[in-house]
Amino acid sequence: MWAAYGIKLRKLHIYRNEGVSHIHEYLRPVWGRGASGGGSLYSLEVYLVCAGEQGLVPGIYNWNSNRNELQRLVVGNVTDRVRQTLPDPVEGASSFLIMTVKIWKNSFKYSTFAPHVTATDIGTACSSWVLWARSRGLDFKPQLWFDEPALNELLSLDPDLESAVAVVPLNFGADRISAGWTGNVQREESERSVNLLRWDRNELVVREMREAGQGTMPVAHNSPSRKSGHQVLETIDLPAPTPLDMPLVDTLRTRRSTFGMLSNSVGPMTQQDLHAMLLAGLRANEGVDFAGLAPHETIGAWVLVNNVEGLKPGAYRYHDGKLELMLEGTLYDFQQRTYYLKNYDFGSTAAVITLTGWPDHLMNQMGPRGLRVQDALLGAACQYIYLAAASLKLGCGAALGFAYDAYAELFDTARVESKDPEDEWPMLIMAVGPEQLDIAEVQMELESA
Repeated sequence: MWAAYGIKLRKLHIYRNEGVSHIHEYLRPVWGRGASGGGSLYSLEVYLVCAGEQGLVPGIYNWNSNRNELQRLVVGNVTDRVRQTLPDPVEGASSFLIMTVKIWKNSFKYSTFAPHVTATDIGTACSSWVLWARSRGLDFKPQLWFDEPALNELLSLDPDLESAVAVVPLNFGADRISAGWTGNVQREESERSVNLLRWDRNELVVREMREAGQGTMPVAHNSPSRKSGHQVLETIDLPAPTPLDMPLVDTLRTRRSTFGMLSNSVGPMTQQDLHAMLLAGLRANEGVDFAGLAPHETIGAWVLVNNVEGLKPGAYRYHDGKLELMLEGTLYDFQQRTYYLKNYDFGSTAAVITLTGWPDHLMNQMGPRGLRVQDALLGAACQYIYLAAASLKLGCGAALGFAYDAYAELFDTARVESKDPEDEWPMLIMAVGPEQLDIAEVQMELESA
């Protein structure tokens, strides 16, 4: 839990993000996690429903990510109640992690963007858990299809304010322990605000997803079409990717967003490093396995090349180890003009990886919860690219605040007015490349308790 999603360090280096002037203050620190987080400080909540393994008393625990500790809420084995919410029995699972999102808390920062941006956190956290488990010979399969209202009732959640979004079965080899408690969690939310603001549109979106997950899990969807109005100008076979040989926990420890620290003065990025990041990101199409919901292509990748060794500046589509040049010419003015914040100088980037998706396609096949699946896989791809960049000792920074429609028009893959379910939409951009070497920085790392 700590390696993948716990708070690891206090950020003290100078960077381009707004509000950086207070990072030295005791009451207003900026923290770093192993997983990238669209939800920023307003992180996911994680509950452990335990049958009594590893010396723990059977019960329900809340994991405090700030202090990396479990806080017991209830004594008694209720794992069968969690198991009954899943569409298929989970063989060998003796305990479960339940992930929830507090939409209201994130809405203060993101307004009606909150359901989308926080859903990416499902993927960043789950993909990190999956990687950690595989490194130790364990098999984690996060579940995104389950009876959400039943879990909310078990945890005594107000579902319009906080709702379950994922379940991760765990197999610690414990014997089945008879249930000793049949009630629900009794607790009160600690909140200092006098008035709690409600976000009607966000609650409607979450409610539709919640209700859509109570039925039968949909069969695996078909792959969406890959289309563009542009003709391929040139096809480049990328060289073998640079090996990613940094130990996983070290990679999670060093992963960070490179706000404003990319620099072309260091030199161009190699094609091998670019290929390693692209290959890592698209492993989200096969490597997270949200209970079989997305075995086909659901995340695509385009690359806006600014300074990559041996590649012309322009827009490329990546597929199956190849880059297809679609538009030739310098595009960093376009990138800067279509970005809403000030914390990236795109003229200093080696490349901008654009992750794309087919949200209408997934919702047509899965219903409203298909959007959550799309966003979770997007988050997983983002985290994989972050970790690849950390292993390569390159800078990387994700951004959601850009003009999606302008990128779609540039790629000629979608139009706002078309409403074609096969439209491919740019969903997240990632600035990558070498970083400047003369950064004023103090590193303050935190160890797990």
